[in-house]
Amino acid sequence: LHMYFSRARIAMVAISFCIALAITSTILSSDEAVERKNVYKGPAATPPLGYNTWNDLECEPTEEKVRAIADNIVKLGLRDIGYKYLVIDDCWSLRSRVDGKLKVNQTAFPSGMGKLADYIHGKGLLFGMYTDKGVHTCAGYPGSIGHEAEDAATLAGWGIDFLKNDACWDPDCGSKMHAYPQSGICAASGRKKAIDKYVLMRDALKKSGREIVHSICGWNPWYAPVGRKIGEMWRIAADVRDWGTVYETTRVMEQLSQYHAPGGWNDPDMLIGSSRGSKLVLTPAQSRAQFSLWAVMGAPLMLGVSLLTITAYDKDTYSNKELLCINQDLAGTPGRVMYSNCPAYPRLTVGMTMDGTPRFKVDDTVDAGKVSCGQHYSESCEKCTLGHGAGWCNGDCTWDSASSKCIRKKKTRVSCGQHFAVDCLSCPQGNGRGWCNGDCEWSTKNVPLGECVVADLPPIENRPDPWRIMQYQTADMRQCQQVWTKNISTGQVAAAAVNFGDTREKIVFSLAQLQLPWPVAWRKGRTTIRDLWEDAPGSPQTRGKSKVTLLEDGRIEFDLQAKGGHAAILLSPLHVSIKADSACSNQAIANKNT
Repeated sequence: LHMYFSRARIAMVAISFCIALAITSTILSSDEAVERKNVYKGPAATPPLGYNTWNDLECEPTEEKVRAIADNIVKLGLRDIGYKYLVIDDCWSLRSRVDGKLKVNQTAFPSGMGKLADYIHGKGLLFGMYTDKGVHTCAGYPGSIGHEAEDAATLAGWGIDFLKNDACWDPDCGSKMHAYPQSGICAASGRKKAIDKYVLMRDALKKSGREIVHSICGWNPWYAPVGRKIGEMWRIAADVRDWGTVYETTRVMEQLSQYHAPGGWNDPDMLIGSSRGSKLVLTPAQSRAQFSLWAVMGAPLMLGVSLLTITAYDKDTYSNKELLCINQDLAGTPGRVMYSNCPAYPRLTVGMTMDGTPRFKVDDTVDAGKVSCGQHYSESCEKCTLGHGAGWCNGDCTWDSASSKCIRKKKTRVSCGQHFAVDCLSCPQGNGRGWCNGDCEWSTKNVPLGECVVADLPPIENRPDPWRIMQYQTADMRQCQQVWTKNISTGQVAAAAVNFGDTREKIVFSLAQLQLPWPVAWRKGRTTIRDLWEDAPGSPQTRGKSKVTLLEDGRIEFDLQAKGGHAAILLSPLHVSIKADSACSNQAIANKNT
């Protein structure tokens, strides 16, 4: 889809274009000179691309599967377009240390990790592994707390190039552990201790002499301002496991773009494919929508799709070279939300004190007391309608027919930790204290055998899982659409539009709303728009049946199907030549495009 629109006379266009080209050639040459001077040379200069076993295999990785996956990364052409890391996640070791050292599960990995690393390196790939800063890994295997130096030496000795460092079972900043009285809270002191643990591993990895990407998996937004001091990428929210958590993580990412740049990246978690065979799957439209969003965000792109049973659709999704070029742009400009009609989300205030302690505040009253009325905000639910009646009373509010007023929704359920119930007493469902978490806690104060009661919780920012704010996790909170844009060093702008909601929706933009970086006079009549999914095989049938249309008045319309409808476009001023690799400042990918 190439769309050109001009209403000037041919002669005037020619004169204007020549003048504009002369001016911009000077500007672009100057910008490119600055960019070349400032290009980051260390590890993770661009967001890491690769594959991680967790979303695909979860706790069942084996040498046989990993070798076959390495073969397929090459066979599918993914290595040649930038996917270079192959990372084995949790469950690769024995359940206990041997002589204080981590030992490989020889049943699952009979050749050992050193030989497997040699095999992966022989394929032209880089090798990654997994550990945890706590007492145990998330699946209960030995963690690295107190063993950072030994574990770094062991892992580096096997030839790793990437280390995912998780955050489970940390007694100073994590879930309640009965053997550790101080656990179950993550106040400022606990956040500082969490950072200190990652510093120990960072320093130990540096002493190995290998260039190793340290991937921090702390699942909290407060890692953003301190992340690049301890690693090259850092998780900023909970695990992405379904369409709802794609939405939640997107809402966190939109608040942290200032901490995102070459050498250090906010990590919204791994990609989920639609190919059957993986432990986690999305619909085809949702998987492509997630990839489009993550690419324009400038996020790391770690595949979680089954590479042994991958469909042609998923292969085409992850092989979109123009979106990869946008993601890998050497300038590293973060994506940002240019349009959103989503309900207000908790404001996250993050920072760092002089001693390196992460500062963190969650304002779940949202927008200094404002409420979401659905498509707009107001000081209160009572003021949502502005005389328009029940149709303007949505979002945080509901229409009370008895009083004919717009009122605040009542909290009708509680979080039990991993599930919801109408109240805390209903949480256990016959399963005892293990099902009593979240907003609730187990108490023997009034009943000798114990009962599930409302917890005396610390402030939300001091909890180990501050993202678990029940009222923002319901489906009605994501009946909305967003458009993200990213300026790239070629002088172009990429945009990704996604429909999170359950009904088909249209959103319309003028070019001025997209805040294009070239002069206003060049926009209307001198802008080219390219649909980055139009030529992808199977797109009309399975992309979500979404469309991008240039309207007669020069505005752009995104027509997005429900539950993952998506679009990705590239906007260019006419002085930028349009070709297959036009979005690439990264020659490693651009060369493959030709």
